[in-house]
Amino acid sequence: MSHRTRRAVVLLAALSASPALAGPESYIRTVAADDGSVRRLQVGSRTLTREGAPPIDLVGAIHIADADYYKSIQGLLDGHDVVLFEAVRPPGAGDGLPVPAAWDDDKRARMTERRVRFIGSAVEAYRRSHQSLPATMDDLRAGVPGKFRPMVANSLADFWGRPIALRVGADAYDVVSLGADGVPGGEGPAADLRLSEQKPLTAAEKGEAIGLQQRMAKALGLTFQMEGIEYARENWRNSDMSMDEVQDAVGDDAQARAVFTMLDGSSFMGRVAGLVLGMIEGNPRMAATMKVMMLSALANADAALAQAGPELGGLMRVIIDDRNGVVVRDLSRLLADEPGVKSVAVFYGAGHMDGLESRLVKDLGYAPGETRWFDAIRVDLREAGMTPEQAGAMQETMQRMMERRAIPR
Repeated sequence: MSHRTRRAVVLLAALSASPALAGPESYIRTVAADDGSVRRLQVGSRTLTREGAPPIDLVGAIHIADADYYKSIQGLLDGHDVVLFEAVRPPGAGDGLPVPAAWDDDKRARMTERRVRFIGSAVEAYRRSHQSLPATMDDLRAGVPGKFRPMVANSLADFWGRPIALRVGADAYDVVSLGADGVPGGEGPAADLRLSEQKPLTAAEKGEAIGLQQRMAKALGLTFQMEGIEYARENWRNSDMSMDEVQDAVGDDAQARAVFTMLDGSSFMGRVAGLVLGMIEGNPRMAATMKVMMLSALANADAALAQAGPELGGLMRVIIDDRNGVVVRDLSRLLADEPGVKSVAVFYGAGHMDGLESRLVKDLGYAPGETRWFDAIRVDLREAGMTPEQAGAMQETMQRMMERRAIPR
């Protein structure tokens, strides 16, 4: 295996199995069964309580897992009044918060262009799901699938607070904002902003491209999180940053895009990883071996991501701390403004949960309680042609490789 291929395999394992830095004894762990021949990756859900306030369940997630894991998690989440979930919003997608008063018309126009484009992506998602175009914006809001639904509900107006129009013909559509003045025509910030006058939506924006994690799930016989969980629930709320905010926080658009292109498979390392997946798919023994590597990578997730190169290093504060701050902000508002809510769940990557728990204890006065463990991925070492001793040796080798910075950049 070449150096680049080996690095791609490790990155696949770390990024697909652990969406962020993970503590092995915290919200994610591996356990052995059947004399050590079967390994199980388990993800935790912990209940935090505070007198006079609704309990909060921190429900850890991983991006690919066995289908039964997502069924169990869905059942847990559906028992809560409110679910806050992670999903970095596309550029222009709304979060339900007021537009900052300091934004001038030029800034509002730039953001409205992105929102018009996001609505176009949602229309394409609707078309894939229903094999037809939505007749009205209300149809789009009610019928768009998955995680798009709560985002669309917060994106029906432009950044001047006026409704965005969806104009649908026999086989075509347009998305239109009337600009700063709210009347047709105009120039500068007052000009109409139309999707039809922008560059065409890309395959990724249309949802036609298959992302790296989705390919990983297929190759390993697992399920992709976005396909295993039903997000289109009225009580589910997106609680995350947008790509616009990530780029602003990082201060480097190229650096932010590097991670997104790695995950959608369009970067060089993404293409190398795609070749690795091509070799795995249809080869049960290689797939089982990859699962073993994933469990090994989880035990060394900090080191794996630290070795991922400059495209990840500058983003870690944003990926973890800043996004956790959004969740704490949303929880604080919910606790203050919605006394009728009796239970809350936060459904986020398992690697976020240590930091979130610390902030809920420190900032909101909650106390951690019971932890429930859910089997996420089951691996039979015999299917990979390994003994328990060989699997242990693989984990030790990977740990030494990380410590010695043995993955060439």
